[in-house]
Amino acid sequence: MIKKSEFLSGLPQDMFFGPMFDEEEVEAVSAVIRSRKVTQLSSSVVGEFEEAFADYVGAKEAIAVNSGTASLHTLLAACDIGAGDEVIVPAFTFIGTVGPVLQQRAPPIFADIDPDSYCMTAEDAARKITPRTRAIMPVDIFGHPADLDPIRELADERGVLSIEDACQAHGAKYKGVRVGGLVHATCYSFQESKNMTTAEGGMITTNDPERPLNKLFVEKDKDDTMISRIVAMAREKDIPIQYFDKNKLDALSQSRIHQGVILEVAAKEYVEVEDILDQAEEKGEKPFVLVLDEITDTNNLGSMIRSAECAGVHGIIIPKRRSATLNTTVAKVAAGAMEYVPVARVSNLVQTLRQLKEKGLWIIGADMEGQNNYYDADLTGPCALVIGNEGEGLGRLVKDECDLMVRIPMKGRISSLNAGVAAALVMFEIAKQRG
Repeated sequence: MIKKSEFLSGLPQDMFFGPMFDEEEVEAVSAVIRSRKVTQLSSSVVGEFEEAFADYVGAKEAIAVNSGTASLHTLLAACDIGAGDEVIVPAFTFIGTVGPVLQQRAPPIFADIDPDSYCMTAEDAARKITPRTRAIMPVDIFGHPADLDPIRELADERGVLSIEDACQAHGAKYKGVRVGGLVHATCYSFQESKNMTTAEGGMITTNDPERPLNKLFVEKDKDDTMISRIVAMAREKDIPIQYFDKNKLDALSQSRIHQGVILEVAAKEYVEVEDILDQAEEKGEKPFVLVLDEITDTNNLGSMIRSAECAGVHGIIIPKRRSATLNTTVAKVAAGAMEYVPVARVSNLVQTLRQLKEKGLWIIGADMEGQNNYYDADLTGPCALVIGNEGEGLGRLVKDECDLMVRIPMKGRISSLNAGVAAALVMFEIAKQRG
């Protein structure tokens, strides 16, 4: 065996193993230092680099961070992957892939690699998926891209994320296209040993559409100028704002790192009501819509989405305020159904019901005070089924817009069902009557 010292002594003395910087790069760094604008907030340089890098890899968006490890950790945290969530990683990789998963208290699940490429295979990843799986994370080991198409298809099919660790693969191509926008998101490193370096740094790229903003959660009574500016911007964009004490905010953040403000991003893009009706028309079916009146429990919303998909519902409508939103908890409970059921979010539910009436839909409210048992009513026509709040039921103004009120008869001592169960019963009765 040749010793390392002997190997190095046999190489040319002028051979250099570190990164190489020419005068143009030295001057660019010096210019930033001389400008005294050395942060991402004060300087435009980072933003320009993000745009240039996104263009280089063919991605719509790029976000710079301080390291490749941070890019993976940031992405996992942004996707709300946390304790108990499983992330599938290749059995052969650097610790930097697995470390961010463990930082989120998520168990890494190791998938076998291809013996030729040393990259994860979609076949074994499929065998490792469970109901707790949240993401599949292939690694472009040694700069060679994993077989990304079947991995992305698998992730889409199972309703999980595909996150590519391309920390060694700047400029690498998969089927003639540079990696960076071929899965849900891609992470890079600019550490000094990489083929593109900034001495240290990282980048996240994605081609996925921008997720809508659900809510802004703010710490109550916290006096902070930056938070005040954030709140003002949220109001300008009509983003609902909720104020909580610090303990509640800690619980929401999971990591307990929030600096007094948390922005909840939707786990899926919302659609327009017209999109739901168009889907029914394209299928040649009578519209079947589920309308939720202030359903605030995320588990109920998730279960309703799952039941709706199984019952053939064309789409769901929720109000913008006083309602659970499409967050990651809802996605988990929906068990993949959220990818197939379009959800519209409206400012005025009553007005929306009137618009549905104008389109020829029959508005059916489920309520304990309904005139008919749900299985005795004629539910065969184009309809919007309205389910009310878990505690209060349908609001008065919503009731006024209903053409028909149906009830679920109770035989026991408990006077009502869980909202998700009630919705499922009526949805499947509609599906049954329609054949």
